[in-house]
Amino acid sequence: MFHGRPWTIVTSIFVHGNVGHLLLNMIALFFFGRVLEEEITGKKFMLIFLSGGIVGNILCLFFYPFTEYVVGASAAIFSIMGAAMIKKPFEFIFFPSIVPVPVIYAGLIFIFSDVLAVFFGITGNPNVAHVGHLGGLATGLLWGLHEAGFKKTLLVILLIIISVVVLMPFLLLFFKIFDYTSIISSLV
Repeated sequence: MFHGRPWTIVTSIFVHGNVGHLLLNMIALFFFGRVLEEEITGKKFMLIFLSGGIVGNILCLFFYPFTEYVVGASAAIFSIMGAAMIKKPFEFIFFPSIVPVPVIYAGLIFIFSDVLAVFFGITGNPNVAHVGHLGGLATGLLWGLHEAGFKKTLLVILLIIISVVVLMPFLLLFFKIFDYTSIISSLV
């Protein structure tokens, strides 16, 4: 990304490594995006998407070597996910499981995975820009704060913190027993 071509901070959002990468991003965008698009205008949706992708890509410039390429819409989708978690935390979706899960908990699974990868080197696929995901997420959470208001956002963040503390042992066990990264890596 970048390499003297600043437009790649935006255009790399629309390029994917392979069909599996594109497919996983489109599935995530469908489930998280559907929740958010019911609540906001198309223009705001696109702003949240693009700003999350751009922020995620800029963060990647600081955390990954310039010799590596960053492609995909994951940071932008994490932005959509973050805004959806704040705006409609208890809307049920069927992603990442076949059992309906509230958006807030579906999002927590992805957040937890990226936090483990970035800060502890656990569950990390070296070909995944986990830092970019978290940058997109932060952007989406800020958009959610703007859209939903401070009081609702504070309540949702409090719920997230409580959930993480309560669910942490189970999530650690899940990530230890179920090596989902090898399954995802085989698709990507």
